[in-house]
This record gives sequence, C-alpha cells and structure tokens, in this order.
Amino acid sequence: MSAAGSAVAMIGANLRFGSSGASNSSLLNNTKLCPPGGAASAAALLALSGLGMSANLALMTVILSKKQLRRWSHGLLFHQAVVDCARAAILLPLGIAVLKCVPVYKCSLVETAFLLLARMV
Repeated sequence: MSAAGSAVAMIGANLRFGSSGASNSSLLNNTKLCPPGGAASAAALLALSGLGMSANLALMTVILSKKQLRRWSHGLLFHQAVVDCARAAILLPLGIAVLKCVPVYKCSLVETAFLLLARMV
C-alpha cells in the first residue's frame, strides 16, 4: 500500500473510531469558539427559514383553497411545497444553535432528515 493510500485509510479509521491523537487536555478544555459574526449569520438563517416556510405554506393554502387548482399537476406542486417547507424548517435548529453558540441538538437526526428530504425531490 502506498503512503497516500495508507493516509486515506487512516483518515477513514479516525472518522469511524475517533482520533487516537486527541489528548486529555484538549478533551478537558472544552471551550466554545463562537464566530464574530454569529448573530448576523443566525439572523440570516432564521429569516431564510421563516420566508421559505411562509411562502410554501401560502402556496399550499392557495392550492387547497381554489377548487380549479385541485388537479394532479398541482398535486405535484403541492408535494414540492411540502418538501421545501420541511427543508426550510430544518434551518430553524441550525439558526438557533448559531445564535446561542451551542452545538445543534440532535444533529444526526437533523442531518438524516435533510438527506431524506433531498432524496424525495
């Protein structure tokens, strides 16, 4: 095995089993490093989430309220609006975590939900 191949294998092993090079001092000194523009980033994420959810909810309401829009082609549009609304809702925990400078609660669940929603399209 070449040196590059063994380095790639080692990186994969670190991702699966954790890095053995982490010292106890780095584990004990668990300090938060908040970025300087965190509030602006959180505001942008929350605004995008709110706008995306409200626009898709408005579209779904229009499709459901108008009798002439209840066709299968508009059903596809309704389905896309539901998926996009759910994707916009995923930005809420991320924006709140950035605003409070804390890790995302249930991060693996949020990642899995996004992957499933990305697959539905």
